[in-house]
Amino acid sequence: MASVLAVLATVTLGLEGKGVATLGSIAGAAPHLSLPAISWDDIHVVAPLAVLIALVVVVQTAATTRSFPNSAEGPDVNRDFIGVGVANAFAGLLGAFPVDASPPSTAVAAEAGCKSQLAGLLSAAAAVCVLLFASKALAHLPSAALAGVLLFVAVRLVRVGVMVDVWRRSRAEFLLILATAFAIVALPIEQGVGLGVLLSVLHGVWTTTRAQAIELERIPGTSVWWPREKDVRGEFVPAVRVIALQAPLSFLNAYNFRRAIERFASQDPPPRLIVIEANALVEIDYTGATVLAELIGHLRGRGVDVAVARLESVRAQKSLARVGLFALIGPRPRFPQRARGD
Repeated sequence: MASVLAVLATVTLGLEGKGVATLGSIAGAAPHLSLPAISWDDIHVVAPLAVLIALVVVVQTAATTRSFPNSAEGPDVNRDFIGVGVANAFAGLLGAFPVDASPPSTAVAAEAGCKSQLAGLLSAAAAVCVLLFASKALAHLPSAALAGVLLFVAVRLVRVGVMVDVWRRSRAEFLLILATAFAIVALPIEQGVGLGVLLSVLHGVWTTTRAQAIELERIPGTSVWWPREKDVRGEFVPAVRVIALQAPLSFLNAYNFRRAIERFASQDPPPRLIVIEANALVEIDYTGATVLAELIGHLRGRGVDVAVARLESVRAQKSLARVGLFALIGPRPRFPQRARGD
């Protein structure tokens, strides 16, 4: 409606003749299927931008799907990824822009009470009608009006409340937001977004690398093992130590984990059994599994038995099975069904 009023005002008041910039003529053509006309020499130019656009599409589609679930079962991100992927494949064959999930458009549709794909089909039909019957009128749309529409969208993409909540919960992630925002403003868009993605990856690597092995205590009167707390004095089982790693086990932290376990095994009096609480080990790579197997063999040689409790991740179980760890520790000390129990 605002765009229509802007066009009427421009035409009625003759603003174009007074220097107001407008969109100008808009060329349209019927879509037709064809393979993209790109040569091998252009791949090195197009490929980085294509990867960047794909990352933006994945991140924004996932965020939109989770923010606006359309069923009682919750969001189905994989289904939306398939839909966006198929749409982008057709967009490439038609020579159209990349397809993405739009948080502002989705929010407007949700606030208007839209509940099905009919809203999207009606929007597409309206766009076709504008292209066929109102393209000449759009030529008189002031550029400032289009800038206002883009600003309207941008304001709703910047969620100050979420940023404040991030600041309260995680200062490191808040600094990551600021650095990414500054990079996007100060650098070309592809470099700014690429730097933001790189910083996010480095933050994840840093978090995994700094994951610490902690010792668990048994809460008195229960079979629950929990990290040590100031307000609750836990208890230990004689000659038993329960150790937990707070991140997936990989080449980034495997050797730190091994050194921590060896320190616990060297305590006085030395333990006879070390239980590795493996609930957080959702993923174990080759290096992590190998280091863990070597550690168990080394401790066995010193007379210290090792058990693995609550290893619920199927992928982690397969990783340990491939390096023969289950054959090494045997079926008895794996405790697959215990829930923080002894």
